[in-house]
Amino acid sequence: MAKTRACGTKRKDSEPHEGPSKRFRPSFTDTITVLVGEDEATFTIHKDTVCQRSTYFRSACKPEWQDGQADKSIPLPEVQPGTFKLYAHWAYTGEIDLGVIDVKQEDGDSADEARSVVESEKQREDWYQRAKRLMELHVAADFLGDDKLKDRTIDTLTSLVGHRRRMHGIAKLLPYVWNETSSGSGLRVLLMDYVMTLHAGATFIKSIQQRLPAEFFTDLALAQLALYPGGRKDRMPLPARRRAYYDNR
Repeated sequence: MAKTRACGTKRKDSEPHEGPSKRFRPSFTDTITVLVGEDEATFTIHKDTVCQRSTYFRSACKPEWQDGQADKSIPLPEVQPGTFKLYAHWAYTGEIDLGVIDVKQEDGDSADEARSVVESEKQREDWYQRAKRLMELHVAADFLGDDKLKDRTIDTLTSLVGHRRRMHGIAKLLPYVWNETSSGSGLRVLLMDYVMTLHAGATFIKSIQQRLPAEFFTDLALAQLALYPGGRKDRMPLPARRRAYYDNR
């Protein structure tokens, strides 16, 4: 996904993608074959079902894109089979159901769990898997040109994050998001806000800094500078603050 947009995720220049144009008229009769992932897992799906959702598929199903092909299959190596299974379920139902790929989905913490000081490793792993799948689905939705699904994944993620005191697994998720999205992505903004409000955030960043791309630190610096613009005057290097710069202060 090499092409970078002003906002969103990174796409290949060669991939067909367009915005909404003339009115789409579905027939719900034809099916298409999608070859997903590097191993080309085969999915058969109704063409009009995905074309109503995805500008990518709307373009890929145009005759001019399919001329000269021995078959009419659509390769989609950028998306993993599990993520596309979630996408297919969304295309047909308009719902995100992580249970489709056997990822435990919870509405929130129970009262007892919320009071618990230490969560079990199983709970941590369940949370991480849900967050990871939702972020992968968000990236896929942007690549496929499905803005409604992008919004829905953000809704689900904010609810998921809001039910936890700490974002378990974030050390493994931040590099993925910053490598797969571009400046201005709502998913980046969501995670950056969480990092900046996380208790002991500075210690947290130091612990994972080797795994983070340079662009993360640019975004972090800009986000910090945007906070309390009036308060920055208190940091002016005036003579009255000279002792703050002594090495042996």
